Amino acid sequence: MIAAIASALSLGVIVFAALPLFAGTKSLPVELADINCEEPSAEDPGEPVSSPNGAVKIESFTMKVPPYIKMIPGGTYYTNAEVTPANANEVLTWHSSNSSVATVSKDGVITAERTGFSMITVSAFNNLGYSRILVDVVRVPDTILDVPYITQIYDYPNGCEAVSTVMALNYEGIDITVDDFIENYLDMSPLPAVRDGELWGYSPWDYFLGDPRNPDGLCCYAPCIVHSLEKFVDPEKYEIIELYGEDIEDLCTDYVMKGDPVIFWGTMYMNAPSVPGWHWRVIDTDDTYYWVDPMHCLLLVGVDKDNYYFNDPAAGKCVPYAKSDVRAAYEGLFEQAVVVRRRDNPETADENEIAP
Repeated sequence: MIAAIASALSLGVIVFAALPLFAGTKSLPVELADINCEEPSAEDPGEPVSSPNGAVKIESFTMKVPPYIKMIPGGTYYTNAEVTPANANEVLTWHSSNSSVATVSKDGVITAERTGFSMITVSAFNNLGYSRILVDVVRVPDTILDVPYITQIYDYPNGCEAVSTVMALNYEGIDITVDDFIENYLDMSPLPAVRDGELWGYSPWDYFLGDPRNPDGLCCYAPCIVHSLEKFVDPEKYEIIELYGEDIEDLCTDYVMKGDPVIFWGTMYMNAPSVPGWHWRVIDTDDTYYWVDPMHCLLLVGVDKDNYYFNDPAAGKCVPYAKSDVRAAYEGLFEQAVVVRRRDNPETADENEIAP
């Protein structure tokens, strides 16, 4: 999840602020000297464009992605650069060192073309330096579902659960938009608020806290998604499966390999989960909820010997993450998952028979 609790209080309501999307650096599999990553020069097509007259200049920019990413041919990755000030209308310039391996659009969307390495460089006009992302394009795994991709970056800053759910629904043949799901079906509650000197709020096991379309929205867990789905998914045509403690390999064997993507709780970029101390008392219970950082929800769509593959709402389509990192993230988010599958799926027809 992209947002987390900040410490500011306003009128007795906790104000929430976005956390950086990337924390930590994984080791690179190759020496940077082996990649064309020279600084942009006047002859380099990555040279920043001229600043237009009257432009609001970029004072700084931050790449909210890891410095090393894996992709498969045909995959896309949203780099999500953040500029300061927010109203800057100067453009960033993007350059791929090997466009036969990976191309990058003027908006920073990377598309993988073939296996190999490419260094993506982004720079600004006013000599702010540059940032780099090493793209490692690996072969397409034997098991991968071609699930149409939806990004959360532009319209759903904290909507990873809703976006992952709608991607799964669309793939299974249910025609619904993310906005329709949020507005009409997703169980939502107010954000936690201070009462009598303590922070109180509802549980993410029951509700999405806040609004996933707002920067201060928080999160929800599997039971909330399941209850929301039960409001409109036809039980005679579809089965909604709520899963806990399942081995990820079994999720792949029992569902992905049979044609059903898995709504999956983990962390941003599969970084190590932590409990930083933010918590609130849960209304109408004796429970206390402790925030897990950096919480995220993705759609599991593939597997090979070394990686699990996800449609990641905050990153891109068919993004591979190392199995060991995924396992740690999954365990930190309580090993929860949800599957929606058609009862007439020939791979699972015997399992899906409805008792008379």
